Amino acid sequence: MELSDEKENFVKIANIVLDIVPKYLRKVFIAQWNKKYPNQIWQSGPAIGKFLFNEMPANVKGNYKNKPYIDNLSAGYEDNWDTTTLVFAFLFSGLALIPTRRSKGSRTSPLRISEEIDIIREIRNDAFAHVSTMSCPGPDFTNIMTNIKSVAKNVFGKNAEDEISKIEASQIETKSSIQLKTRLDAEIKRNKDLEDLKEKVETIEDTVGNLQQSFGQLQANLSGSKLQPYTEKDIGELIFNF
Repeated sequence: MELSDEKENFVKIANIVLDIVPKYLRKVFIAQWNKKYPNQIWQSGPAIGKFLFNEMPANVKGNYKNKPYIDNLSAGYEDNWDTTTLVFAFLFSGLALIPTRRSKGSRTSPLRISEEIDIIREIRNDAFAHVSTMSCPGPDFTNIMTNIKSVAKNVFGKNAEDEISKIEASQIETKSSIQLKTRLDAEIKRNKDLEDLKEKVETIEDTVGNLQQSFGQLQANLSGSKLQPYTEKDIGELIFNF
């Protein structure tokens, strides 16, 4: 079946949150890490992961709810970090890679990086992670896209903003829509072939009409003239030269 507009909106949000956002958050993480730890430049692997683990406060490591994120972070391979893990690293790990968030009522523009990332967290929770159906109404989608593109522009840069805008404007192809496109392409080709054939037939009809007119004139000449009648050779040359 075809996806409704609301379901397409949901798929686009999932694409952005699962694929686009973590790609750019990883770059921000490494940049902020290298800024804070210039003598421990980030290099993927267990060694840097162990260092990261040791830098986290005891109260963070002692909270069993944090274990999945801590295990993922301390493995040291940032390519395996999803949006949830990266949000935890910035906002809840105690690593203090970026300035802390202000309360929502006291935030002013420009927002801090931590506050921009908090917007990503809210989008993930409200529009993707904690919903009961695969659906996002149009007004909600517009609001989410406005917010996520603002974060992308302010934190990630223009390339990220353009990439998100491209997804926003794209059409989600389902199996049915792909099949329909294939059928339409075949129909367009068939119509083109028919047009080509029609032109060829019209050319042939014009040629036949001209021949009939020539033969009619030839018959008139033969019947009304006292000259010697045309021979078969004369008629053949007339048709050949036509």
